[in-house]
Amino acid sequence: MKNIPPSVLIHFHGKVHEDIDSFLFEFDILCRSYDYSLDAERLKLFCTTLKDSYLHWFIGLGGNTITSWEKMKRTFLNKYQDYCKTQEMQDEIFTITQHDNEILEDYLERFLYILQRSKHKFDTSTIKTLFL
Repeated sequence: MKNIPPSVLIHFHGKVHEDIDSFLFEFDILCRSYDYSLDAERLKLFCTTLKDSYLHWFIGLGGNTITSWEKMKRTFLNKYQDYCKTQEMQDEIFTITQHDNEILEDYLERFLYILQRSKHKFDTSTIKTLFL
């Protein structure tokens, strides 16, 4: 485990333009880069990335409420994921189109990513229709 310079530490304020999934992905990459592999190390580092009301929420959880990194991620996402998404981001799946110079494989990958981010529950037929 290496010390992480404050200049590379990411922060989450919960602003509309912040993507909570991207934040957690970047946090995971940061932990891997500096060999923070133990849950206790990740949990300790996580609280230093939170700002404003998010930090207050984390402190309010209490000392032994969260015991693993996976439980922390689930709890954090359950609490804030919908709050951090604008309606535009949630409904992006309804307006997606393939770009002029975009190959089908790239469009499919982007479509699936947006579908996963949207958190809408669709049946297979609706997904096919949206994709087409």
